Amino acid sequence: MIARSCTALIALTLLLVPAGATAETSTANAPIAAEATNGASVYAPPWYLGSVNPLSTVPVDSTHYVEVTATPGTTYTIAIGPGSNASQEGRRVRGTSARDDYLRYDVYTDEARTNPWAPVPTPTNQVQGTGTGEVQRYPVYVRIPLPQPVTPGTYSDIVQVGVLY
Repeated sequence: MIARSCTALIALTLLLVPAGATAETSTANAPIAAEATNGASVYAPPWYLGSVNPLSTVPVDSTHYVEVTATPGTTYTIAIGPGSNASQEGRRVRGTSARDDYLRYDVYTDEARTNPWAPVPTPTNQVQGTGTGEVQRYPVYVRIPLPQPVTPGTYSDIVQVGVLY
């Protein structure tokens, strides 16, 4: 009984489709749009400033970097904040000793260490760039001026690095 019902249904279907019929197609174009906006990201690895003899008169210099990736054509400014231990004297790393000592340090835009990197977005002494879609690396020059009579130990700070676009 089941076999006859299936056979009858198939035969009925075959009878309803005219012989030599062609399939027709209807199409439409669907507009698709997207908007690409400016974008940028920044990466800053840890900076080790080196070993310091606090009684020396020779400053300790080190070079580090930040990386910016921005969409092609996007102009941007790299800002380096004052740090979590900053004072009116400037940027400082804080010691872990009981004396609560600080070592002052400065951040520069040039290897000669004559142009301080302004700690806030200002029109002067900032590093600017234009995005290429690829990672772009920018040097950061740091100097610890000496002498600074502090207790031996480990000193640290956290600075915020930002890209304004």
